[in-house]
Amino acid sequence: LRPEIFRHHEPVLDAWGNSLSRPALAWLNGTTGEMGDADWHDPARQLLGMYASSATEAFILWLYAGADPVDITLPDEAWGTGYRILIHTGEAAELPIPGEGLAPGATLTIPGRTAVLMQVKVPSVATIPTVPVVEPTPATPVV
Repeated sequence: LRPEIFRHHEPVLDAWGNSLSRPALAWLNGTTGEMGDADWHDPARQLLGMYASSATEAFILWLYAGADPVDITLPDEAWGTGYRILIHTGEAAELPIPGEGLAPGATLTIPGRTAVLMQVKVPSVATIPTVPVVEPTPATPVV
């Protein structure tokens, strides 16, 4: 049950060593993306998201301790191109059906005292910008 690797907030690389533009581990606040200093020191905070990623897959575990439902905003496309709930501790009708696709930036209502595990759709190959080919211009004859 011990992990072979420990994730840190470092870039995930594809098989060729190119950055996939996402971290291996990040802590999310459910509104603006990554937790900031103010989020960590907020004594009223009851929501925490853990984003874990490898070169081929990514997951988010949302842990919510509040009694009343809370609306969260799923991370934007920099984190993943789609989300789906794998399992949760809420009642069946309280959350979308497991496996149903959710878009980046979508609002999701998490019921009180609920954990939600989501799979994140991520690319496994880096998108490397192409450099346009410039054709040489014919030489102008010197007169």
